Amino acid sequence: MAGPQDGYISRFQFSVSTSALALSLMAAPAFAQQSATDPGVLAAQDDEVIENQIVVTGTLIRGTPEDTALPVEVFSSEELTAEGQTSPLDFIKDIPAVGSVLGDSNQFAQGAQGLNGVGTINLRNLGPQRTLVLLNGHRTIQAAGAGISDTNLLPLFALERVELLKDGAAVTYGSDAVAGVANFITRDNFEGVEVQADYTFIDDSDGDWTASILGGINLGADANILAGFGYRHRSPLNAIDRDFANQPFEVNPAGYSGISSIGTYIPLGFIGGAVRPIAGPQRDANCEPLGGVEGTLGSGLATCYYQYTDYNNLVEDQDFYQAFASMNVDLSDDFRFNADALWARSKTLTVLSPSYLTSKGPRGIGLGTPYLIPRNNPGFDDYIAQTGNTDTAIGALVGVYRPLSLGGNPIYGEPFGGQGEAVANSWRVSAGFEHDLGDTIVASLQGTYIDSGSRDFSRDYLSFRLQNAINGFGGPDCDIATGSPGVGNCYFFNPFSNAIPVNPQTGQVNPGYVPGNENREDVIAALFEESGVIDNETQYVVDALVSGSLPGFDLGAGPVAFGVGAQYRKSTFRSRPISVFSDEAQFPCPSPGQELGETNSSGYTCNTPVGPFAFLGSFNDVEVEQDIYAVFGEVLVPVFDRLEVTLALRYEDYGEPVGSTLDPKASFRFEPLDWLVLRGSVGTTFRGPLAGQVTTNSVTALQSITAAGSNFLSVDTRGNPDLSPETAFTYNVGAVIQTGGFNASIDYWSYDFEDQIINQSANAIADTIAPGPSRLADCDSPLRPLITFESGTCVTGTTSGANIVRIATQTVNGPPVETRGVDFEADYTSDLSANLVATIGIAGTWTIDYKVDPFFVNGVQVAEAFNGVGFSNFDRTAPAISELRANAFANFNFGGLNARYIVRYGSGVDDDRYDDPLFADLPQARAAPEPRPESFYGRDGEDSWQHDLTLLYDLPFDFAQVQLQGSVNNIFDEDPPVARLELGYNPFLGTPLGRTYRLGIKAGF
Repeated sequence: MAGPQDGYISRFQFSVSTSALALSLMAAPAFAQQSATDPGVLAAQDDEVIENQIVVTGTLIRGTPEDTALPVEVFSSEELTAEGQTSPLDFIKDIPAVGSVLGDSNQFAQGAQGLNGVGTINLRNLGPQRTLVLLNGHRTIQAAGAGISDTNLLPLFALERVELLKDGAAVTYGSDAVAGVANFITRDNFEGVEVQADYTFIDDSDGDWTASILGGINLGADANILAGFGYRHRSPLNAIDRDFANQPFEVNPAGYSGISSIGTYIPLGFIGGAVRPIAGPQRDANCEPLGGVEGTLGSGLATCYYQYTDYNNLVEDQDFYQAFASMNVDLSDDFRFNADALWARSKTLTVLSPSYLTSKGPRGIGLGTPYLIPRNNPGFDDYIAQTGNTDTAIGALVGVYRPLSLGGNPIYGEPFGGQGEAVANSWRVSAGFEHDLGDTIVASLQGTYIDSGSRDFSRDYLSFRLQNAINGFGGPDCDIATGSPGVGNCYFFNPFSNAIPVNPQTGQVNPGYVPGNENREDVIAALFEESGVIDNETQYVVDALVSGSLPGFDLGAGPVAFGVGAQYRKSTFRSRPISVFSDEAQFPCPSPGQELGETNSSGYTCNTPVGPFAFLGSFNDVEVEQDIYAVFGEVLVPVFDRLEVTLALRYEDYGEPVGSTLDPKASFRFEPLDWLVLRGSVGTTFRGPLAGQVTTNSVTALQSITAAGSNFLSVDTRGNPDLSPETAFTYNVGAVIQTGGFNASIDYWSYDFEDQIINQSANAIADTIAPGPSRLADCDSPLRPLITFESGTCVTGTTSGANIVRIATQTVNGPPVETRGVDFEADYTSDLSANLVATIGIAGTWTIDYKVDPFFVNGVQVAEAFNGVGFSNFDRTAPAISELRANAFANFNFGGLNARYIVRYGSGVDDDRYDDPLFADLPQARAAPEPRPESFYGRDGEDSWQHDLTLLYDLPFDFAQVQLQGSVNNIFDEDPPVARLELGYNPFLGTPLGRTYRLGIKAGF
């Protein structure tokens, strides 16, 4: 099944020199059926065949070696097995050149909103949307509408290798390859059946496991069919089961909220013939007995802080499924067909706070007085008795409140939080033909269709239903029009602490609980509805390419090689609200039937579409599409025997309103000595905006806003028709050494990034309009229109950050970014005896700079310039960036036994927020009684070290190839470096699992 050139394979856009692959395989025992990648077969091949070279990711030119002008790192499936890797997420997180990625529990990070269950890859810390992910050389499944490839959906069980191009590659592949390319390549010519299963033991968890089956068959000498199925499960791990995620308030206040079910109430009575407050705000009783912390909000309002992360997970309950099939057929000596298909599904159950806080209700927008409690509510008299408030009250206004917190949410069981769900169902088909045009030129036509769908929601309570239930009209079967309060199918919801018998997570018993006052589960369940969206994106990609060599064009060192082609991409994205309650068009205001501009029975005039949920916002029905056309070319010129130069150019047109780009690239490969290769590349690369980013539609996410007391508020981000493509000037200079058993490479890289497509920072906007230490709002600021305050008004000298309830941001072309650093890699292999082969190696990335210019919004500077290396960058437009990340390993192969010991290192990141003198005295700290929580938790970032050991043993069976696998990860049971974040550590950098044990088996027939 070969083409006209030695080593040519059907998928022209990928691969690696077989000599380099053979070297990587020497560190792992042979496994699976005999194929061109098996060490035994490689050893039997003659030197001439071993030196054959095929196409490397990042070039259109055939015959390019792995030590090409481009920095390509290769990971074989045998290497992944030797390291005990069983999931794309774990593999990606361990690559030194990769920065912060999604995949673990990140519900509190703004960048993770709407991406539950999605795995990403993030080269050079430039963002996951700037690393292009390919499957067999062509685009693969993305999270619908996000422009981010979902690596959790890749069929790891069918992989032969992964090629990582750590250089800008938009000239070759088009938009999204600003930082580089990850090409996941499946097996070719596989014959037989392979099954695999493993289980990982994790303390306080039911463990993780994977299982897969793969089969392949050759139909004569000219066709191969491969098919398989894989499954991976992650069990939930509760935050309360890890000490670093369960710190006291005075140590880490980040996971605490001052708005809890131990509410603050304003008693009402008759004064002068009118209903008026008869006392100031009064905090409910039983805060500390239930595990809360008594304190005050920044406004001085007495409240009860509770640790909401007690009810969250560090690892969510997740299931991943993949079905993959491929076919490669030689239709004739010069005509070939290839096709592959992938179906993938993921399901993530996310545990949230037991309920969100109330930021709006029938009485208006804001944290204060959203509900009115009548005196006939069953819990009212006991509230009066326990707090000592006046008994003449006829009711009370709710001050700050959420219906469920310290008593948990009984609906879903342990860990007694609320629940959200994200389900992705996607599939991809790619097929194409290749035809030899003579002895040296090949033409190909490839088509790829991708359908990505997701259903993502959280459950929030409807504010009007909560008010109805407080009034005695709660429950799923209550007819408000005909029912009576607390009669028949109508029930009261008791908002007071005397309804809570126990804190279900800590076991603390409430001495103020009054039997019979507890709330019914069906009444609680009837308060909630799903808030979210159903997204779908389809993509069509057509690639046409002619490539080969031109024997008539030769400068004396070999013929000129070339590749020219064209590409068409079309995407259509549709997003629709998951229910009528989530639909801004159908339910724009808090009260049923209330339209914009109308005043409801509680006296609230709805002037903005805030929706009916107590906290979450609403969504629009959106449908957008984008057509992209590109032409490109590449030429490789052997100048003399040891020097070759490659030139490339791409033109890509996005149509209106985005426009087009023209990007060049040049590279060289110089071999001054047989064992030394010098290489370099320089060029521009680009990424166009998504279709949804150039409309005026908006999406809503949740974010912790420092100026608002670190409460989570709704942040609305709308698109921008004036967006331009982002561009980067990149260059790379390096060297490769290969001599005997020693191999090494070093590369200096630089990215000068302009017009990055980025969302304005809600925190920066809020900090600018409500600066510290007073946090009083500048009501005349040009940023004032971006902020929604309580009651819709801003009064100079009175309104503060605590009155912010919503922030509007926009997708813009942000400030320039410059990052540079060094990649290094070395390994040495030696035969210590006839049966013992040892390999030692190291690989790492040293990030020297990550400089970001000042950020301006509406002409106002909201963020200063900074260098993000070595900092967590929590409130800045950069991820957490370790200065140095490195892995070192020692591998020993003795007959059927392979042992690999790995040490993983990441330098610590300091919390840059401590540079702000206000940070150590955040509103949570100012609110608490003495002693205040002024700890420096996570200020000085600790280095992270992890030691792993994996053993593989091939059983001596004749009827099958059977391999036993065992791993101990995090041998010394190190906690991740702590951070002053909600979960006590940074999920983008560390792992919360502790020491884990994995047992597995693989069998080939």
